[in-house]
Amino acid sequence: MSATTARLLRTRRRNSSPWRELFAEVADRLVAEHGVPSLGNFRDPVKEIFYIVLSARTTDAQYRLTHRNLMRAYPTLPELAKARLAEESRNFP
Repeated sequence: MSATTARLLRTRRRNSSPWRELFAEVADRLVAEHGVPSLGNFRDPVKEIFYIVLSARTTDAQYRLTHRNLMRAYPTLPELAKARLAEESRNFP
């Protein structure tokens, strides 16, 4: 099992079973052929959670636009924490 596959599986190499080894071999071949997929998640978990919450409460186009505008207006968590709700309700539909 490659280090990449082990990282993707979040397991150590010493944990072995016939199925795990077979899966690891298939995963290694897929990674070699296609690379590691990017799911488009944000690296910053705070940005990610805001994105998830917005996506659960609004339409696709609306939450993408709102998240982009929110992150432009308040690029850091301390700036966002200082924002007033009344101000934000005017800026973001």
